[in-house]
Amino acid sequence: WLGLRYPIDKTVKAVAVNGSNLVAVGEKGNLYSIENKQTIKTFKSGAGADIAVVKGLVYVSTGTAVEKSDNSGQTRSLIKDFSVNAGICTDTSGNLYGLSNNVVKKLKDGAAVDVVTKGIEGAIDVAVDEKNDFVYVLESSVIKRFSLSTGSIQVSFGTGAVKPNSISVDEIGNVYVSDKGKDYKNSKIIKFAPGNGAVSQFQNQDFLKSQQNFEGTGETASTEE
Repeated sequence: WLGLRYPIDKTVKAVAVNGSNLVAVGEKGNLYSIENKQTIKTFKSGAGADIAVVKGLVYVSTGTAVEKSDNSGQTRSLIKDFSVNAGICTDTSGNLYGLSNNVVKKLKDGAAVDVVTKGIEGAIDVAVDEKNDFVYVLESSVIKRFSLSTGSIQVSFGTGAVKPNSISVDEIGNVYVSDKGKDYKNSKIIKFAPGNGAVSQFQNQDFLKSQQNFEGTGETASTEE
């Protein structure tokens, strides 16, 4: 990671930006904190299937529920009545979102409210573009975009991925899908241009060839774009 050699479990499932650091969680119960691109620390804080960070809070999905922690991510407490069985994410306002049985839920004032209730099948992960009022839901072969304010579906389009496993949105609305591929040699990140009310334009299937296998081991691969 970041040019460093460090023993990281093959079962690491998710990574998130935490200020100037990175944090990652995995199925074996380790939380990794990569500080200032130099020091990597390991904490035995419990297993995790997904992780999200916003405004000094760290959220970790266990695959069935979500736990909340301070900025360190070490000591976690259960968020009651917010069950999830797929990915979680946050928006720029500090709200938490999660997928529960093909429903996108939002944690608002400590209570779970439904954001999207129809049109989702076999959801894998979710990402929110609050600025443009979009909710993106990743499925096995398509990405579906919904209105954040109304919950209605706007469009769906192919992922271009062999085995998609997560989705994310950056501050200007670009959409990224991680593709595990058939093996680490063809795993990659796929980038889509920001949505504008029509289909998001597919930009580059090989936007970034994986420097690391999404299962935890890998080798350096060159990029031609």
